[in-house]
Formats: sequence, C-alpha cells, structure tokens
Amino acid sequence: MNEDRVIDGWFGALCRGNAEEAARFLSPSFGINAGLCAHAYIDWELREFRERSHLLSSGYSVKFLRDEGRGKVFGVFDGCGRFLFEDEYCFGSDGLLVGNQRECDVVTKFHFVRGREPMRALCIPDARVRHARVVDPLVRQQLCGLGALGSSMILKFVLRGDDLGAHPSVVRLMFADRVCSTEVVFRGIRSPYFVDDMYARIDGSRVMVPVERGNIWSLTVVFMDGSAQEIGHPDRSIYLFAKPVSVVYLTDALDNDWETTGNGF
Repeated sequence: MNEDRVIDGWFGALCRGNAEEAARFLSPSFGINAGLCAHAYIDWELREFRERSHLLSSGYSVKFLRDEGRGKVFGVFDGCGRFLFEDEYCFGSDGLLVGNQRECDVVTKFHFVRGREPMRALCIPDARVRHARVVDPLVRQQLCGLGALGSSMILKFVLRGDDLGAHPSVVRLMFADRVCSTEVVFRGIRSPYFVDDMYARIDGSRVMVPVERGNIWSLTVVFMDGSAQEIGHPDRSIYLFAKPVSVVYLTDALDNDWETTGNGF
C-alpha cells in the first residue's frame, strides 16, 4: 500500500477513534514502538487524539516533510493550514507501519534561554529511565535530570561547533536492570515551521504568551513556592495566576523549549 495512503488512513482511523480500523495500517512485523506492542501503541495514540480532538475539529491535513534515519517525518496541519506538530513513522516491506523498535519514547528539541547559547535536548517521558547520556565526541557539556513536572527525564547538551542543523547521535539509556543504546537524529532549526523568539513574558503572577505567532504545544509554569502547572495548547495571550511566577517553559509546535525567568522579556 502507498505510504501516503497508509498515513492518511491511520490518521483518519485515530480521529474517528476506531481501533480496529487503525490496526489495519500496522504491519504484522510491527515489533515495538517506544516500548509498546502494536495493541498498546494504538491505545496510546487513541488517547492522544482524544485529548487533542479540539485542535482537529476544523479539519486537518498531513504532509510528508523529510526522511530521517530509518523513518519518515510527516507534518500535521490544522484546518487553517497552521502547523500543529510532526511525527516520525517507520514502514515495513509490506508498506504498512512498523514500530521504531526503541525501548522508550524520546523527543528531540532545543532548549533556548535568552542571552545564552542554545542547548540541544532530549525529553524521555518514561519513569523507567534512571539516567541518559549522549555518546558523541562532539559533546562538550551535558546534564541530565527531571523536568519541572517531575514526570520526564530531560537530557541537555552542547556540541562543539554546532551549526544547529540536524545531527545524528547515539543515546545511552539506563534502566534499573539494564542499559541500552538507541540512534537518534536530533532535529535542527532549519525548518520552515521553526518560529524564533517564542519566549513567554512574566510580570509577577501574570504570563503573556505569543499565541498569535503559531500553535504552542504546552506551557509549563513554575511558581515561586516551587509548585508547577502545565497548560496544554494554550490559546490565550494572557494567563493570570493566584501566586507569583518564577519560571515559564513554552514548548512550541516543534517541541523546542523556550525558558523565561523572573521578569525576563
């Protein structure tokens, strides 16, 4: 089956919430995707689509963007043609979808802080992972720790002579009982859908969000008392909270994180 038709059919089935229909687009040789078997993968994708159904309520379109590693990256756009997100899919010899054969989910991104050198980053939303490390001779600095909400491991690093383009590396993932390695292509900023300067602004307990510049995946707000709150797909330009804000992380449609601290503008 043609790959574009497979992707169209897959997205259509997910939008309709039809697990049986979605299963028709997975290969018998599916294996695993981010540690999930075919049945669990469908269940996970259906939950994701249900949570974000409002983003697709005015229609959507899917477009092939690029080859990347062993997979192909497709972009999803809303009914107005605005970029929503991109995802990587792998295909078997039968033309149907197969898993990426990774032990867990990994999300590549950049971490931007105004006035500082950009860092590459990897989000690992899997509580089984205790530590992660990039194995790359060009790495000159890296650190790993829990994200603001404590639910994901975040690995950040700097490359010597980084041109901010796509960069393949090996990432070593450390579980409680084993260590495994996976090849990852870290995305670059040379995308027609990259929007620069997506920093939120903080004024006491008020946060200003640049929603007019593009779709935003999430807003993570850390308060002065150390507590945190996440807002998925914010659609308001101003959010007023009951307590003063310390740090805001805006995650854009390409999964990049834009960090604002205090009264940073």
